[in-house]
Parts: sequence; structure tokens; C-alpha cells
Amino acid sequence: MRHLRTRTSRLAQPGTALAESFIAYLVIAIAFAQLYWILNRVVTQPFNQVIPTRDISTLLYFSRVTISSVGYGFITPVNPYERMVAVFESVTGLFYIAVVVAPLVSSDASPNTLRQSSACVLPEAVNHQPV
Repeated sequence: MRHLRTRTSRLAQPGTALAESFIAYLVIAIAFAQLYWILNRVVTQPFNQVIPTRDISTLLYFSRVTISSVGYGFITPVNPYERMVAVFESVTGLFYIAVVVAPLVSSDASPNTLRQSSACVLPEAVNHQPV
């Protein structure tokens, strides 16, 4: 019971939850980079250039570019299996931002915060009295 209370109070802090979601996003990208590493060893000519099996940093770069849907185009998957994984990673990244990160960011903006931010703009319009 005490463990549950501690976990609930920690998740109630938006900054902590946002940091944890960012770390999970990086872990997903690393998992896809490892999948690309396996496919790079198994599939013949998976990319438009030869990537040495010891060069995991290039595959991590490709994974980060793909999951964020930036798609620079320096490295492109040629093999249909690689393309399928890249599309799945891109869709995963988009849905992760929409389903996990967006609610966390919107929950951080409490009604008091919104009221304070709009207080700078509204008083002139609301309190404007005709001369």
C-alpha cells in the first residue's frame, strides 16, 4: 500500500512523468536501432549504403530520424522488410507523441496557469470603458 501511494504521488508530478516519457521514447528508438542492426546482418543490402555491423551509431541515428519523422534521406531502407520496420517505427513515434506526451503536456497547464497567462491580455479588453 505504501509503495502504491509513493508511485501515485510521483506520477502526479507532470515534470517527472514528462521526463519518464522522454526516456521511454529514447528506449523505443534504441530498440528499433537494435532491430535494424539484426536486419542489417540478416538481410542482403538492407540500406542504400553499406553500414558495417560494428557501426550501431549510424543505425541509432537512422532510428532517431525515423521515429521523429524527420527523414533526412541520407540513409534509406531499400529492402521491403526494412521499409516495413521503418514505417512501423515512424507511426509508433507519431502515436507516442499524440497519445502519451500530448496529454502530459496539456495536464501541466492547469486552469490557474491558463488564467494567469490570459490575465496579461484580457484586462485591457474587459475593463475598457468608453470615453
